[in-house]
Parts: sequence; C-alpha cells; structure tokens
Amino acid sequence: MSRLAGPTYAGAMPSLGPRLALAALTAVLLLTGCVDDDPNASRPPGDEITTEEAQVLAEVLNRNYGAGGAEVTVSAPYSPDAVLELTGTVDFTTSEGTLDAVTSYSNGQPEETRTVYFTGDRILIGNLPGFATAMADAGRPEALYLRLDLDQSRRLIDNVIGMIQRLGAEVPDDPDNLIAAGYTWQGNGRIDNTLISTFTTGSGTGTISIGAQDRLLHQFVSPPPGGDFPVTITLSGHGTKDIEFPPEAQVADASAYPDVAVQFGF
Repeated sequence: MSRLAGPTYAGAMPSLGPRLALAALTAVLLLTGCVDDDPNASRPPGDEITTEEAQVLAEVLNRNYGAGGAEVTVSAPYSPDAVLELTGTVDFTTSEGTLDAVTSYSNGQPEETRTVYFTGDRILIGNLPGFATAMADAGRPEALYLRLDLDQSRRLIDNVIGMIQRLGAEVPDDPDNLIAAGYTWQGNGRIDNTLISTFTTGSGTGTISIGAQDRLLHQFVSPPPGGDFPVTITLSGHGTKDIEFPPEAQVADASAYPDVAVQFGF
C-alpha cells in the first residue's frame, strides 16, 4: 500500500478537517531590506516588523501570482523514520502543477517514488507499482495514472499541495492586518545565493524568507494545518510555467474504478 497517498498517511497525522479551508499563509509573509551594506546589522532578532515591511508583505503572494509560477522543492519529515521530498513546478495562476515525490525511510524500508500532477481540485498519481496490471485487468491497459479528488483532510501529499497552492493570491492583503498579527524579523541571509530576509509568524510556528530584490517568497517553513512536523517549501525560478498533463487516455478516474482505487489504498 502506498505511503504517499492513502490511509497510511492518515495515520501519520491527525485528521485535518475543515481547518484546511483556512488560507494559513495569507497573512504571514514579511519583508525587510537585505543588501550587502545591511541597515539591519544591529537589529535584534524578534524585532517587530515595520509599516514598510507590512506593505511589501501584503503584496508578496500577489507578486508570486503575478510572476506566474515557480520551481518547487519540499521536505516533510512526517515521522521519525520517514521523509517525503517533492520536486517540481507550480503555476500559481491556475493552481496546477507537477511533482516527483520520493518517500525515504531510515528503517530499511525501500524508497517509494511517485509522479504527481494536480489542479485546483484533482490529483493524478502515477508510478504506482502494479497499477498498470490492475488497469489492464479492468480493460484499460493504457491507463498509467489514477485521478482522485484533492483530499486535504486525509492525505499528506494533498495537504502539502494545498500549502503550495496558497503561496499565490490574485489580490494583495491588507497591511494593517499584518501589522496587527505580531510577526517578527529574524535576520538576513541567502537561499540559493539569493539575498533574503527571514521572519517568524505571529504564532511562532513558521518562518518566511523573502527575496530582497524581487520581493518574492523564496522559502516557507511551517507545520501543515493539523500537523506537528515542519514542511519546508522552497521556491526558485519564478516566472511563467506551462504544466503539461498526461493525455486523458492514460488517466483513470477513481470513481469509475472503485475496486482498483481501494486496492491501492484510496
């Protein structure tokens, strides 16, 4: 049974329920200047954000959306002996993307690799061992991907996809809301040789790293809604992204093949 999607992940974290409907990232991205001649050199970590930072913060998700999309890497150590790692591409304007998913184990269990595509409300999962044979027995030998509703209340992969999708927004936030939220400045640094400033969310559970020059999100670290482990999402190569989905002939809807879906833990 796949640990990437299905009941195995439901056991690794509590039911997330309707809390996933909350856009947890909408009011958590902060920015300050970050240049070689650093005006914040003597600024103490934990300092309150400024009104200027709040204004830039209010535009960050909208800037991500305006850029089009980004390359994505994710690390989610969801149990002491297992980590889910994702690499791929997201288009914030359509909420679509594709990811290569690798689950690694420190207990000797074999590594699991899946290919994932997603839209705003659906997910396609490929590279399921035995799936091609099962679909051939069901009369669909050309089917390579199983399509399901995006279910952020049960599966970790869907939950992380939801986090990624919420990193882009069609409209800016209200900076006054951000000032009231209580986020703090933590320091300047680099991610992939990009100058960034890092901040901590008001709850203290997450950190946000924003580019000094492009004012785009470069990294977000936070537990998933309802979870108690960190998910690190790193963005790079912001710009227009074209997501090419598999042809429909290679896709089988779980609702049309419920027995096959159950066989693979869905």
